[in-house]
Amino acid sequence: MKRAVFPLLSLVFLIVCAVLVYAARESAPSYVDIISTLDERESSRTTGAQSPASQTAEKAALVNINTADLDELMSLHGIGAVIGQRIIDYREDSGAFAVVEELMEVRGIGAAVFERIKDSITV
Repeated sequence: MKRAVFPLLSLVFLIVCAVLVYAARESAPSYVDIISTLDERESSRTTGAQSPASQTAEKAALVNINTADLDELMSLHGIGAVIGQRIIDYREDSGAFAVVEELMEVRGIGAAVFERIKDSITV
């Protein structure tokens, strides 16, 4: 009986590994996608000054932490429903944020989270 189980377990293990590899390959970005993203970032850094239209578009894409609703706050990387609600509660209790750095006074938003979202927010 033991000899019959080992080949069956080996086969199941190989099938599970194959499924996991396939799933990982399907969900991972391709090399071309990664290089394209890096090229876009590099070209935006090297162009220097932005046109007024691109500055306006960038400003519009920022989330205003003084006026954003829960859905807008949750669109920020690392901000879920709980932290988003804490931001709203803090804003209602303490008034509008004077500077974006004040966001770190909200419980659950430390330096690491702030660093990830600081370029996506405004007051």
